Amino acid sequence: NIGYSMQKNIITDDTIKNNIDIVNEWTDEKVEEISEKAKILEDIRTMQDGFETKIGENGIKISGGQKQRIQIARNLLNVRSVNIFDDTLSALDVDTEKKVLEEIEKQIGNNILILISNKISMMEKMDKVFLLVDGKIYDSGTHREMLENNTLYNELHTYEKVGDLI
Repeated sequence: NIGYSMQKNIITDDTIKNNIDIVNEWTDEKVEEISEKAKILEDIRTMQDGFETKIGENGIKISGGQKQRIQIARNLLNVRSVNIFDDTLSALDVDTEKKVLEEIEKQIGNNILILISNKISMMEKMDKVFLLVDGKIYDSGTHREMLENNTLYNELHTYEKVGDLI
């Protein structure tokens, strides 16, 4: 009942389609639909063999962001009761990151979403935020509460916003 997508991607020496649909139970149309939601479809369409492109051991023939989006597509194809995304958007640009997160939220629906990230901006829509320092819970609350009541969280948020502008 738990789906887990991590920053270090699990990619096999196979086709893009088989890396997304690892159990080969979905139609081509469904895999394409989910690939669009993970914002990888456009990239796949530019590849010579499309979904049949072999991506090499550990995805050596594709970028880190493409690997992450393939893994995200895999998890969106197989939504579970509990869905953990452990820094899986770290290699994406800010705009793509926001679009993919919106699609993750839509696909997960009322199921549980646990989002682990170093980016404060990823926490804005979460019901509850836990700030960890040295592996321990330093503080928790909603994004708004954390901005108002936690100096460290607020500083990290400000620092991130300034970085986005540069």
